[in-house]
Amino acid sequence: MATTDGPTLDAWTLAHIGAGAVLGALKVGPVWTLAALVGFELFEAHLRGQRLGDGLWAPETRANVLADLAAGAAGWAALRALKAVR
Repeated sequence: MATTDGPTLDAWTLAHIGAGAVLGALKVGPVWTLAALVGFELFEAHLRGQRLGDGLWAPETRANVLADLAAGAAGWAALRALKAVR
């Protein structure tokens, strides 16, 4: 579950931009892209419940979860827009 305190943007936000960009480059549709992004957030939430080393899967804020989803969608949209220009 997301916490209420902590950063909205973090280093993992860049990973979500990249994931969205890859999905956009592969011409994955918007519904499947959103499903993949939400699915990964759920997977992250599961991993946060595990004891995994140095806190790689630390708790996230609700704002961070939403920012990660928006970042992934932005990466997807950017690549789709670039493909449309070509």
